[in-house]
Amino acid sequence: MHKIETPQSGDKPVLLLDVDGVFLVSPEMLAPDYKPQVCPEGFRLRPNTDNPYIFYNPDHGAWMRSLLVEADTYYLTSLGPEAYEEVGDHLGLPRFAWVNYWAFPNTEAVGERVTAVTAIFPGRAVVWVDDEHKPAAYAWAEERTANGTPTLLIQPESEQGLQYEHVVQAKAWLGQLTVR
Repeated sequence: MHKIETPQSGDKPVLLLDVDGVFLVSPEMLAPDYKPQVCPEGFRLRPNTDNPYIFYNPDHGAWMRSLLVEADTYYLTSLGPEAYEEVGDHLGLPRFAWVNYWAFPNTEAVGERVTAVTAIFPGRAVVWVDDEHKPAAYAWAEERTANGTPTLLIQPESEQGLQYEHVVQAKAWLGQLTVR
């Protein structure tokens, strides 16, 4: 059985966060006409990196802190347990547990991330922010919600990263859950 042991486990909704394309944007994620010497609007060069063209938005820290009281938060990213060092520290966020989705089978139908979320967070409402949700993930979320477990997928554009309206959407959705 795959289970995350953290002090955050409980009945609160779950907030799952990807990193690349959500908090960090880099040239390979940007439009073909991107000029690396120009930082995307609202972003800054991430310090202490071998790649001088990885950008982060310092506003993301405050935006995310406004959601932390609403949900138990986890990284769900290919960066693995290093996600905090890659982005969380720069944004002033606490250390979140990382969902080790690599331990789950990668089925063509839904992928290992969906398989992991299904196994680790059964019955818990989930809001999941990722720039690469696949159509099968949307079908899974719709079915999960129809079966009584609210699930919201938020998909920022990779070249723009997380926008404030995504945070507003997540807060409104989480607020609906607590009203019930």
